[in-house]
Amino acid sequence: MGYQIGLGGIIPIKGRFSLKPELQLITRGGAHDGVQGGGKVHERLTYLSAPVLMSVRVHKLSLDFGPSVGFQLSARLKNDLGSAKAYFFNESFDFGLNTGLGYDITPKINMLTRYYLGIASVKNLVYADQSNNKTEVDYKNRTLQIGFAYKLN
Repeated sequence: MGYQIGLGGIIPIKGRFSLKPELQLITRGGAHDGVQGGGKVHERLTYLSAPVLMSVRVHKLSLDFGPSVGFQLSARLKNDLGSAKAYFFNESFDFGLNTGLGYDITPKINMLTRYYLGIASVKNLVYADQSNNKTEVDYKNRTLQIGFAYKLN
């Protein structure tokens, strides 16, 4: 679980189509089992993200799709044993695609849900076993977002 907060605009194109540029402060991350009995590891990445979405509006519904670029502001790693430290991933750049659905609850309040599929690698690890057989693991962000938007105008 994380948070997102941001600002955005709606630029009408033609008919039901519009462009939605946004600027968000968003957290991503997850949990996985640590190595050598280190307990559960929790990672939290904070990004300044700029999605640019194409939107199609049908009555109170909007379907959004488009790219997003993010720049990592911070990264933290914590395990269940209580130790915490700063942890920096290989890449401070994140790129992916958003798709989402919005619904106007009132003329000023919109509920939205989005799925973010990362394309760029945010972490790349190489594991080697005792025979020096190497396995490369490439981590990419994936996020399900649920939120509300308030329209100023």
